[in-house]
Amino acid sequence: GILRSYITMLLQFGILYFDVWVWTKNSSNAAFLATNASDATDFWKMFVHFLYFSTSTFTNVGAEVSIVSHGSLGQVLNCAQMVMAVIFHTVVFGVSLLDINTQRIIDTQRFVQSQVYTHAKDISETNQLRHIGLIQRQVRQIAQQVHDEDNKTAAVRHVINSIDLDDDNINDYHRSVL
Repeated sequence: GILRSYITMLLQFGILYFDVWVWTKNSSNAAFLATNASDATDFWKMFVHFLYFSTSTFTNVGAEVSIVSHGSLGQVLNCAQMVMAVIFHTVVFGVSLLDINTQRIIDTQRFVQSQVYTHAKDISETNQLRHIGLIQRQVRQIAQQVHDEDNKTAAVRHVINSIDLDDDNINDYHRSVL
């Protein structure tokens, strides 16, 4: 995405600079001048120089000394690339980094919410198990106090029926224990 757009911009301006140079190199108002005359006769060397010129302009380095913007057309094109570079670096990279940061925040929130949900679920299960444990302890205490088996079963059923249970599953669990 971003890298491909960046490279495309570099190549498009490099090719545009090269084309303008080829059209205007023999006129008195040439858009670009080659500082080394021997390079100006070699087609491929100049092509590479213009790609490098585009890269140095777009990255705001300005290190290409083999080519100079001479005519007004070359200067306008060079300014256009500088403005596009500033827009690209601030807006495109900025929005992309903001999108990455926003995605991280969303992922963090989802993780926290999933942990909170799991935590709430764990608390609910813990409360249910504690409630079950209390009931089992009451049943054992009553069962220990009653020595006759018939009376023991009746006493346990009485304890279970007298306890107010909120959850039907817990109620079913206690009945299955008997």
